[in-house]
Amino acid sequence: MAVNYLSERTRSIALSGIRVMWEKTLKIPDVIRMDIGEPDFQPPRKVRQALYEAIEEGYTHYSPSAGLPETREAVAEKARRENGMDVSPSEVVITPGGSAALYLSMMATVNPGEEVLIPDPGWAQYNAMVSLANGVPVGYRLSEDKGYMVDVEDLEKKITSKTKMILINTPQNPTGSVLNRKILQEIADLAVERNLLVLSDEVYEKFVFDGETHVSIGSFEGLKNRVITVNSLSKTYAMTGLRIGYVIAPQQIAEEVAKLNLYVSTCANTAVQHAATAALKHHHEEIELMLNEYRRRRDAVYKRLLEIEGVSCVKPKGAFYLFPNFGEAVKMSSFDFAMHLLDTVHVSTVPGSSFGTMGENHLRMACTSEINRLLLGVEKIAKAVEDLRRHKT
Repeated sequence: MAVNYLSERTRSIALSGIRVMWEKTLKIPDVIRMDIGEPDFQPPRKVRQALYEAIEEGYTHYSPSAGLPETREAVAEKARRENGMDVSPSEVVITPGGSAALYLSMMATVNPGEEVLIPDPGWAQYNAMVSLANGVPVGYRLSEDKGYMVDVEDLEKKITSKTKMILINTPQNPTGSVLNRKILQEIADLAVERNLLVLSDEVYEKFVFDGETHVSIGSFEGLKNRVITVNSLSKTYAMTGLRIGYVIAPQQIAEEVAKLNLYVSTCANTAVQHAATAALKHHHEEIELMLNEYRRRRDAVYKRLLEIEGVSCVKPKGAFYLFPNFGEAVKMSSFDFAMHLLDTVHVSTVPGSSFGTMGENHLRMACTSEINRLLLGVEKIAKAVEDLRRHKT
């Protein structure tokens, strides 16, 4: 008789649709990659040099579970300088990536059965992380017709006696929406009124375009003791594989996050923490060049998408994704359509359903390849749409 050694916890969690596409993409040699949100640039020169020097100088041993003192200070100083947040190093925990920062924050605060409000559409991992913390994920709608901005009235309707936390993401993955100060203030007021925590995912903070400004809700007066801010160096500094992120939280929560970090990974990579310190302390001209290139790619891909009959798309003001709606162009689920594109024209995207029920009919397309490669991918998608339409008639 076979014995099932797997826990119900892991069996209840499905593999992310992003990872499903990524795994299949690896088996196709000529695929055009528009799926995974990984910058196609190298880290800035000063960051690479700091990492090399750290290894050469023997920074390959343990650090405190909360992170190296100088790295925590660099995060706190950056938050004060750039985000207007009143932060001390004791309120900072360095984690092995932004995903770990999110997961550890939830594990430190969410009790079994408590509800966490998450955006729909929203990053696929939010749902699973809440569930793994034995919480209950509850989606709040981000509507295309409202530019994927948070409807605070609708958000408030989702609050129950079991609600513990509101999770926000700005700039947002997958839609590219950027929450303005007015909406953030309404969320802040709601959190205070209903005595809720706010978990703010700000990993795309530098990716803002068209005159938009990133605002950290943790800088708002009277909110310091109920906001957890999560960030990462993965996107801004093209350090995805180096796995370095951080949590800024009230000291009591930060201490619990550090304790959990001890049991999960002991500490973040010490040499990479040195590189992160250099990243946060210095100005890097390469970042502005990257942002300009992402803007150029976004504009070109957006323009071509709107030329496809039946396709609509809200122009993203942040991040490096587009989230076009193919609902009028093709009559199949977003998962089936994404698989069809991968199988027939070798273009890899992510089905919108991976990001929640409101993501159906959409595809997430990452502008993380060379511009001509991206435009070739959109041409192939346009041809696939036309072939499907012709086949139906």
